[in-house]
Amino acid sequence: MPVAALCVFLAGFHSVIDPDIWFHLRAGREILAGHLPRTDTFSFPSAGNRYVDLHWIFQAIAAIVFRVGGEPALVWMSCLAVLGTYAIVFRLACRHAPAPLAAVLVALGAIVASERFSPRPEILSFLWFALSVWLLQRHREGSRRAAWVFPVVTLLWVNSEGLFILGFLLLGAAILDAPRDRRLWQVLGLSVAAAFVNPWFAEGAIHPFVLFTRISQAMPIYSRTIAEFLGPFHDEAIHPAVVVFPYYLGAIGLALAAVGARPRRGELLVTAAMVYLSLTARRNLGLLPIAVTPVLARWLTQGWAWPRVESRLHGLPSSVRPALSVTAAGLAFLGLGWFALGLATDRIYAHAETNRRCGTAPAPTAFPRGAARFLRENRIPGPLFNTFGAGAYLISAYPEEKVFIDGRLEVHSTAQYERYLRMLSGGPAWQQADAQYQFNATLVQYMEATELMLARLRDPVWAPVFLDDNAIVLLRRTDANRSIIEREGITKQRLAERFPSLNAAAAEAVPNPPVPSWIARHLGVVRFPWSEMTLGQFFLAMGLDGFAGAQFAAAVAAAPALAAPRVMLATVLSRLGSPAAALPALESAQRMGGGRGARSRTEIVRGDILLALGRSAEAVAVYDRALSASTSPPQIASLLASRARAKLQTGDVVGAAGDIDESLRILPGNPQGWLVKATIEEKRGNRAGALQAYQHCRDLGGQTPEVLETIRRLGG
Repeated sequence: MPVAALCVFLAGFHSVIDPDIWFHLRAGREILAGHLPRTDTFSFPSAGNRYVDLHWIFQAIAAIVFRVGGEPALVWMSCLAVLGTYAIVFRLACRHAPAPLAAVLVALGAIVASERFSPRPEILSFLWFALSVWLLQRHREGSRRAAWVFPVVTLLWVNSEGLFILGFLLLGAAILDAPRDRRLWQVLGLSVAAAFVNPWFAEGAIHPFVLFTRISQAMPIYSRTIAEFLGPFHDEAIHPAVVVFPYYLGAIGLALAAVGARPRRGELLVTAAMVYLSLTARRNLGLLPIAVTPVLARWLTQGWAWPRVESRLHGLPSSVRPALSVTAAGLAFLGLGWFALGLATDRIYAHAETNRRCGTAPAPTAFPRGAARFLRENRIPGPLFNTFGAGAYLISAYPEEKVFIDGRLEVHSTAQYERYLRMLSGGPAWQQADAQYQFNATLVQYMEATELMLARLRDPVWAPVFLDDNAIVLLRRTDANRSIIEREGITKQRLAERFPSLNAAAAEAVPNPPVPSWIARHLGVVRFPWSEMTLGQFFLAMGLDGFAGAQFAAAVAAAPALAAPRVMLATVLSRLGSPAAALPALESAQRMGGGRGARSRTEIVRGDILLALGRSAEAVAVYDRALSASTSPPQIASLLASRARAKLQTGDVVGAAGDIDESLRILPGNPQGWLVKATIEEKRGNRAGALQAYQHCRDLGGQTPEVLETIRRLGG
């Protein structure tokens, strides 16, 4: 039981990474000052739009907690709320199952829900949800007062978050099991009335149905583009919550089979509804175990299977039974202890490539802290364009200026969100918005909007003035901004003064640390080198391979137990003309193993290195294997382009032409694809086709000196 409690504690005890907390804190400050937000005052495109802020109790609490202790206090607040929730769930499970079994079920549930353990309004919903289940269970057991507390919980819940609607699911399930219970019907009437006791009255009471459209398939613009609204099987499972989820579903099915004909209709309704919600959106995984864990405990112990297991155990010699109990407890202890150790040493977070870290320290690269400080210290006025993830932080950290967009999707219209997504390509949608608003500054989290960043950096209207491991800030070239641009403007010379760089000669001497021992990889502290990796990928996107190589070499030195930095270093070493040095780095990454996605990335880079070494036939075989395992259209397009290059080297011009045509059909905006196309057309003697392909490459951003010189040579 202590190990299960430790798992729950550690699952919630990590750095703040959810950006939405920052607009909640801004709203909380305004609430404490006596102003409850009712219309949007935080952004300029949506200014004046209705803001149904059902989170106001959470926001006020969070603002007080943050005022007292900053981000560490928010971590403790979240952690204590999670512990309180699962203490209730454990008590509920113990009403049906032995304490050790209840503890294991609670710990497994906490793992499934762990991705949602952050300081956000959900943590209050978890608490109210568990308390609602508890009250209805006490009523079922004969308590005369428990049910009357339910409307009070509803009143608190409706003013904490929109998930209060789930309380009515629980109440409806209880009525389904006891349709003649007059008290439950009376409680239902009082709870419905309580739902209207919020600052927005009927509008607040029906708001959950508005929010549900964001995660359902009714509005795919949200459900397909926001990570937490995606289903748990959308991508390769790397977070423990998603890894364990299928097994948790299997446990539900096993328990249902074990209970036979005894499940209550209400239990089946709640379980089916929560499983459906979990399959619909990943964010709902946090709710599933709270409702289902007590049901699992009852189904497993009160069905036909449990008595048979007990009778078999009692039939064993008295000397064997303790050994079996100790073995089962030991296995459970080892499994949960392994998970707890993985959280405490950050290994789980590192291998899941999430920037959470155990404890209360700020998460690296989580928020545009440096960019917001730069804007504030230089008093840069708006209108300000910002990427989606940066908006919430700016609302709190730079309140003097309104943002373009943030995570309050109940405030921003669907048209505004769709427009923002189109702007990320940096093309006509951006130009139209810029003409409308005349942006003075642009803050881009470049890992979120690489195309937009590259387009603005090529645009002479804009000057980059700030860069860190999260974001880049650009200012419009105006007289008012001239002095800041002259003082802070980023040039290649200034980059060289600030960041190390590798040249082809230095690349050969980059150390390749030996693969750490199994004990170091699986028992030691392992932290993902976020700063070095994000900066390295920024430089890689910019074509500054020397700067990128230095960052990835630093990432390998900082985290020798991780494969991802070695793969990226191998990629850059190959691009720098040192494939012989790249191959050992890649092979060391392959020896570390990893999930299917990691193996796929490693295989792709191996093909690139073999191609650079002139081993074209081997490269074609590697690309064939990678293509057979790939399902992502952009990755398939990239692999086809690479295989086209390899086939061209082997002399298979026809095969190369077929691959590159298919690649450009899938991803017509890839400048590297057009570069390969141009090379193939030159090889075929099609001068006009080659010129056209080179021009496409140039227009899409591939403006290297070699491309421009070739266009001049071909008469373009």
